[in-house]
Amino acid sequence: MVFLLEIRSSPLFQYPIIDMYWHRLWAQEILAGDFWGKEVFFRAPLYPYFLALVMAVAGSGFFWPRLLQALVGCLAPVLLRRLALGFGLSERSALAAGVIAAVYPLSVYFDTEFLIPVLIVPLDLALLLCLARLKPEDPLRAWILPGLCLGLSAIARPSILVFLPGIALWMLLILFRHNGKAWAGRLAVLAAAMLAVIAPVTLRNAVVGHDFVPIASQGGINFWIGNNPQADGKTATAAGPELPRGSYRDNVWLTSQLAAERALGRKLKPSQISDYWYQRGWEFIRQDPAAAFTLFGEKIYFLLNGTEIPCSQSIYYYRNESYLFRAWVWPGPLQFPFGVLLPLAGVGIFFSLRQRKKFLLLYLFLLTYGFGIAIFFVNARFRMPLVPVLILFAVYGIQEWRQRPPVSNRGHYGREIVPLLLLAGLLALSNSHARGVNQEDEAKPYDCMGSWYYDQGKYEEARVMYEKANAKNPRSATALNNLGTLSLIQGRAEPALNYFTEALLQAPDQPLVVNNLGLAYERLHRLEDAEAAFLKAVDLDPSYEPYWNNLNRVRAALGKHPLKWRRPAPQPSPPEVSP
Repeated sequence: MVFLLEIRSSPLFQYPIIDMYWHRLWAQEILAGDFWGKEVFFRAPLYPYFLALVMAVAGSGFFWPRLLQALVGCLAPVLLRRLALGFGLSERSALAAGVIAAVYPLSVYFDTEFLIPVLIVPLDLALLLCLARLKPEDPLRAWILPGLCLGLSAIARPSILVFLPGIALWMLLILFRHNGKAWAGRLAVLAAAMLAVIAPVTLRNAVVGHDFVPIASQGGINFWIGNNPQADGKTATAAGPELPRGSYRDNVWLTSQLAAERALGRKLKPSQISDYWYQRGWEFIRQDPAAAFTLFGEKIYFLLNGTEIPCSQSIYYYRNESYLFRAWVWPGPLQFPFGVLLPLAGVGIFFSLRQRKKFLLLYLFLLTYGFGIAIFFVNARFRMPLVPVLILFAVYGIQEWRQRPPVSNRGHYGREIVPLLLLAGLLALSNSHARGVNQEDEAKPYDCMGSWYYDQGKYEEARVMYEKANAKNPRSATALNNLGTLSLIQGRAEPALNYFTEALLQAPDQPLVVNNLGLAYERLHRLEDAEAAFLKAVDLDPSYEPYWNNLNRVRAALGKHPLKWRRPAPQPSPPEVSP
């Protein structure tokens, strides 16, 4: 509540971007009556449908849906406390784990954004809790509930499916070491329950899109984003068409579709588009295994580092908006909280090795889920499901260290040195700044706030924000395009032309910028140049009607016949120029 009240006056609070924007638009379409949709799911669907339910109860504003989400997020600390008790932590330690999870700043942040962790974290904890309570003698029906939890988590984010082999291995090694038949039967029940949740999504995709996509088709492009010669292991966006706001056109989806179809020269189904990008990623790995291995190592380092890597917008920016967040989140030199949590969890894992059979399920969850993140790309949002388990191990480590007798009573000084060295090593690792782990585009928050002012018609305030964005990152094509847009709508076509030209030097294949460059040429009555720019815009994105409208308007002024455009799908027409 305190965090929400502190940030509610920020433009960023009322101007969700990228994933948050798309999730809200999707939820609004569901509430408007388009429950089934018209295309194969590109993103896993559970969260947008959950958000639609939240908005149906709390309204379509920005404060009350966030508050209702936060209440759902409050399940996570309760589940973690119960999980800690199940793994033998004392009542006091289990309560401490729950309290830490309740006030963990990134949990507070993600629970109040329109993003998936608010669902993923409780679902994964519920899955672990259900599994940890199972015994070999439990009937077959006892394995239905964890299967349902696994299925629900999968249709929120399919990456949890990498944990399924870990579950099978844990069952085989711990619960059914001498009874392979019982192991197979119970694993089959769990898998059947999981598939019962996923099957309606698969069937819906087949009926609506005439394609076999079990959950969503985003996996291929995400795999390529994380595995290509230019990948840095933490960039979460695809370089592709940027569009004016106003209609649900996911730019990652659009990029993957346009590039794949252009490369293969034919129309592709979503499953074929995903396969194409998977093949491109594997091609990079096969052709340059040394670079791929180095990149994977960098992603493991990013995963273990204390830096909160942004996905859609800067997390550290909220230190400017919230006193609470400023006290909770430190960018360095000690990168609190993850830069402290990971070393303490490492010590807890070390102490737990004496009871490794009991903790094997948690080890396998951390290993498989962490691997599932690293084969794509790393950011703070993706690693949030690991945080509660790390909290459990951190508290367990402190509990065990406190209960150890004094060194003078044991006479084994070496046994005390090992956890201290481990703690020191992990502190150094998780608080280091190698491989550009702490580098981020500081212009993004100011771009967003400028666009919020732009939408309000407060153009001078918007210009101040865009200029701040440009000062933070002079190479930001988005900031330059936005400054050009403001200049254009205020009748200053010459400065606008300069801004768009500079933006194209940074992003030469961005159709929105090329289109805006054409508009600037048109205002300056340089119609031949405008026609060339609009031709390039429609070549880069032939599916977007406004670019064709601009092109044919200029061709008419030049006395040329219009070029025919075939409407690919109904799309609402946004404003002619937009940041």
